[in-house]
Amino acid sequence: MYLEKIIRDSCSILYYLDKKDEKLSERIRNKIIKLLIISQSSPKIRTNYYKNKLLKFDFSQENVRKEIVKRNIDIEYRIKEQSKIIKYLESLIEEYKKLEKKKEKFPLDIIDAISNMDKDTYNDMENRKIQSPNKINISIEISGKKEKYNVSISEEKYSINRKKGEKRVSNGSNNNQSKNNVKKILSGKKGELIVLEVEKYKLKYLGLNELATKVELIAQVKDDIPLDGLGYDLISYNEQGEKICIEVKTNKGEKDKPFFISKKEIEVMENISIKYGCNHSLIYYVLDKGDGNITIKKIDYTDFKNYQLEPVLYKIVSTNYEQKIN
Repeated sequence: MYLEKIIRDSCSILYYLDKKDEKLSERIRNKIIKLLIISQSSPKIRTNYYKNKLLKFDFSQENVRKEIVKRNIDIEYRIKEQSKIIKYLESLIEEYKKLEKKKEKFPLDIIDAISNMDKDTYNDMENRKIQSPNKINISIEISGKKEKYNVSISEEKYSINRKKGEKRVSNGSNNNQSKNNVKKILSGKKGELIVLEVEKYKLKYLGLNELATKVELIAQVKDDIPLDGLGYDLISYNEQGEKICIEVKTNKGEKDKPFFISKKEIEVMENISIKYGCNHSLIYYVLDKGDGNITIKKIDYTDFKNYQLEPVLYKIVSTNYEQKIN
């Protein structure tokens, strides 16, 4: 997602500069592209990875226009966010233009150009680099109380250390089921609210503010939902602006545990989510460590096919049930 943000930022800046000066020479434009690539791809972690990816990207005027539409980039928002950088680039372009008119060489090396940035502009770029969409702080309100959480989006796969073929055996329980159900409902609601804020943050991070306002918890906006639900909890969007159905599963502790899933939720995961107006479907597995730290693992259909489904609840139907209906 970090790479996606750099591409969106660079396309937005170049689109703005191209629109402002349609006659900008390729020589100057290429200098600006190199400056953007080096300056925006230089976090200490994976520096060369980002740089090499960006060097292969097509930042031509024609392709930048296509990417703006394709990636549904909010130009107005990005230009406002990048105002200090753009101001610096505009002054640099003017300097290059004067030298180009006199047919003189550009004395400024790209590294020199970055080092010559004023302190505020340089700090602005550095601060933007260290932002991470995978580690965020959010605040939610549940049962009338505001709670703060540190959320980490894990790249690890959901996994339970259980021997192959081993099944979970229930020996019964003396627990207060009514009390436990209330706790589960509150825990599930908390997980949904956390994912809601995470998805909004993700889209804002990518500059998709308009889509961020459309992220919604289905149970909060639809009154005609059947008792067995729709098979998902949230509607969100991916980087391409495609709608996603998200089912949230919440568990306590640090280790992955088994979770329950309904027939309808399985149907959504089996890629019939298009029936519900979604292009994709995901399960967000939320691990609540109980100390304000949350870990989220994403499960897509490819992962889901590798997991074992164990029947733990059965519906009792009379043998002449179908005859009565007919």
